[in-house]
Amino acid sequence: MTRDRFELLPDSKSPVEDQCCRHLRTVFSTHPCLYCFVFIAILVLDLAECTNDWLFLKDILFLEQGLVYGPPRRLVVMVLVLTTAIGSLAIVFEIFNISREFITGTPWVDLDLCSAIVVWLDEVPTLTVNFIISLCHNEPISYFQLIKALIVIVSVVLRVVIPLIRTYLEKKSTVHSTPKFRKTIYKGVNTIGLCVALSGASAVFIFTHVMAADEGKLQFRMPDEIWGGQFAYDQYFKNVGVFYQHEGLVGENDENYWLKLANIEEFLDMDTVHVKLSYTKQAGRIDKLVLHSYNSSAERYRECYIWINEDYAYTKCTFDLIPENSNQEKVTFRFNFLRPQLHLILGDISFNAKYQRSNICYSLFGNDTKLLLNETGNDEPTQMGRLLYLKLDTNLLSSHRLVLWSQSANQTTNYRLFNTSHVLLGAEEIWHTGLYGCECTGKRGPTFDGTLTVSC
Repeated sequence: MTRDRFELLPDSKSPVEDQCCRHLRTVFSTHPCLYCFVFIAILVLDLAECTNDWLFLKDILFLEQGLVYGPPRRLVVMVLVLTTAIGSLAIVFEIFNISREFITGTPWVDLDLCSAIVVWLDEVPTLTVNFIISLCHNEPISYFQLIKALIVIVSVVLRVVIPLIRTYLEKKSTVHSTPKFRKTIYKGVNTIGLCVALSGASAVFIFTHVMAADEGKLQFRMPDEIWGGQFAYDQYFKNVGVFYQHEGLVGENDENYWLKLANIEEFLDMDTVHVKLSYTKQAGRIDKLVLHSYNSSAERYRECYIWINEDYAYTKCTFDLIPENSNQEKVTFRFNFLRPQLHLILGDISFNAKYQRSNICYSLFGNDTKLLLNETGNDEPTQMGRLLYLKLDTNLLSSHRLVLWSQSANQTTNYRLFNTSHVLLGAEEIWHTGLYGCECTGKRGPTFDGTLTVSC
């Protein structure tokens, strides 16, 4: 006579259905709040982190070149795409792994090891890229840059608290756990990663709230001032203007003269500025010039210059300086200020221009910083000058808008507009961004926009 022998299988060898039922019974009969907190906290954290990473990447990819700032360098963008993709895979794996642990009690990978994988493959790399970007920006490049830092800080807190909760729950569970030695290694790797991530998140906050001022000083900004722009405007736009160099504005030794058409600071109070140049020429050189600026409400300024004794001199503007029946030419500009927005960190200045000669109006067009004229549409375009963002570096402040590119004190004459040394500085010299002092990635001059309405 044979007897049936029954042997109780351990949990690890039980059918999956029985294992799920047994573990879920344990979850909802012992400490349902703690089990659910651990599962929901990691789930929500991972989903928030993954979503924020892709939204931040989207903002980076859609950044446009404008005043001071433009898109980050191609290598930085490529690294960010790679880290976001790898980090998202790590996050998805952690979601599936913790879901299996919640249902069956036996995850594919130890939860501390899985946490370390997410920290080292997602949080640390993306924060490193964020940190590199913040080194060259005095403003957050995206709202999601700060949100990422906040999420990582919350992540550090949760990834410290949750293992403590799991340790308490494992004491009351009969489920097989990872050997202590390996678990210690996992926790050590995870802890080091959390410390690095916390340091990176703190650095991003500091670098986006602190601005490098003159003489090596640092200025702290309150959160509501970060996107307000006043610190940035004082830092970058003080005494910086839109300058125009006409091909006919040359000195006796072929030195170039530049006209300051508008200060960038002026655009903060008005969105549109019109500037008109009326002039006559002799032997290819402008000998009489009237510079006139206005907006929709009033005249902004009017200045007149004449060529005399081998130099340009400021003169009183009179109606008969350039008679209407003379062979005068005109260049008319319209400048529009695009205020800061999602993909233009400090905004941008766009322009359109018209040229009039012999009562015929021609459209000008821009190519980089050059202003070009094509009278017939078939010929090689003629360069009419250049438009640049420049700053006059001098100890003497003057309202006169016609200046040489550079001049030393021993070059002055009675007709010079400035009797002191000065030099014009370009965007690459005046705009160094972030605490690291990076070279600006923005445009060197206004953006041509042929859709703007301009009349001769």
